[in-house]
Amino acid sequence: MKKILKISYVLVLLVCLTTKANAYSSPGHWIIAKIAFDRLDPAVRSNVLQALDGMSFEQASTWMDDVRQDKNYTYLRSWHYINIPAGESYKPTEGDNLMNALHRAFDDFRSGVAVNEEQLKLNTLLVFHLIGDLHQPLHVGYADDRGGNDYQVNINGYGTNLHKVWDEYLISKQKVTYESCTALLNGLPEQDVKTIAQTDMVAWWNESRALLGDIYNIGGEHKMSDDYLVRMKPVVEMQLVKAGVRLAGVLNEFFKEPIAVTSTPPAEKRVIEDADAINHVGEKVTVCGKVYTTRFLDYSAKKPTFLNLGAAYPNQTFTIVIYGPSREKFSYQPEERLKNQNVCVTGRVQLYKNKPQIILNEPEQLKIQ
Repeated sequence: MKKILKISYVLVLLVCLTTKANAYSSPGHWIIAKIAFDRLDPAVRSNVLQALDGMSFEQASTWMDDVRQDKNYTYLRSWHYINIPAGESYKPTEGDNLMNALHRAFDDFRSGVAVNEEQLKLNTLLVFHLIGDLHQPLHVGYADDRGGNDYQVNINGYGTNLHKVWDEYLISKQKVTYESCTALLNGLPEQDVKTIAQTDMVAWWNESRALLGDIYNIGGEHKMSDDYLVRMKPVVEMQLVKAGVRLAGVLNEFFKEPIAVTSTPPAEKRVIEDADAINHVGEKVTVCGKVYTTRFLDYSAKKPTFLNLGAAYPNQTFTIVIYGPSREKFSYQPEERLKNQNVCVTGRVQLYKNKPQIILNEPEQLKIQ
């Protein structure tokens, strides 16, 4: 019997340690969403559900993780975190990261108007998930070990990395639940809760970042003891509580009234010039312009084709990217046929190294003018 129990424990441990890390895992994000739901004014709750267009709070909280494998949303991957070298403070920078994504969404909400239902829903989904990610300390971690992803630890003889432990294993192993988090929340003084609810993203970043010293205090040879897990349980619970309270505060602030939606036409009719694409990151639009230079990297694993619009590389204003499997669907060689042509491409604008691009999956997305 003891042998069977030991084998069962090992199997459970392996499942926890090898599951793909998704920032606090689904249970963690669900806890945050449920705490927020409890704290919303009824009218606000209705306005948020309207913006989510049929999605529940729980579904909204994990949407960014659920679409990780969808090629249409690859541009979101770097929005889950912001890694900064040890000893450095947060400073606003350009590029795609957790803080910039939240700042953009907050700015859109503060305007009180959304360009269309799709963008309103996307911003709402971003806020649901990224406030949770901001309170997972290793999502504001050190650059040299990629937020703990390269920091190997040993739990009962099995290896994993510190990031995965904080994403999932701590919550499952220490039985962190909605009930345990609400019990903690209900025990806090009312004034403390009001202070927690204040919207200050940089303060939130500083709080999470300040926890890293203790988080890395694991022990010799990176062997993680049960004492470490027990010690970190209340830390995880408090971070989930703060995230839930702050998500509720943000939603109560921005959704007091339904957010107005402009009469922006559908994506296939929303035509913009290549130079304007930088202002439409995350949106599905049609981008038109002249292809100045092209390149096919047949030696690369993904065999990408690059079509540079607006100017020659590296001064292009916009790029169309076609990976190998999509390239094979063309009846011609895109880098030869499309050079010096005026084209229009429809898709979702992404940002890569501060340059806007659309990844083309089907030839029908592209039209030669």
